Amino acid sequence: MSEFTNKSVLITGASEGIGRATARVFAARGANLILVARNEQRLDDLQRELAAAHDVKIQIHPLDLRDVSAVEMFFSKLEGEALDFAVNNAGFEGRIADLNELNMEDYEAVFDVNVRAVWQCLKHEIAHFRGRKKAGAIVNVASILGFRGI
Repeated sequence: MSEFTNKSVLITGASEGIGRATARVFAARGANLILVARNEQRLDDLQRELAAAHDVKIQIHPLDLRDVSAVEMFFSKLEGEALDFAVNNAGFEGRIADLNELNMEDYEAVFDVNVRAVWQCLKHEIAHFRGRKKAGAIVNVASILGFRGI
């Protein structure tokens, strides 16, 4: 039995890369999962994989974190859940080009996922933990690009 058995973990950006690997580790340790990502097919595939290997509850939520109202609605539905941990992993590198070739839409796409969506998730996660009067843990994942640009 693990310290994560029967605990609930929210993971954004869960459909691939670090988020997918994080979901596998938590499931192997008995945590129930709330998986969020834009790619519904990859979330479905991950849910089937994890359900076949582990006896945990798995919810999937296809969600574009750039959609402010959809994020609000998602967290309002989570109010009845017993969330114990959150991993804000969703990230977006955007279009790779010289700065003078990028436009405001390019900037906003990156900013909306990597800054605003993280802030919005944090706001709701903290409110969730405070509302339950129970401590929780939140991990925000960033790539090396948080320290060094390309």
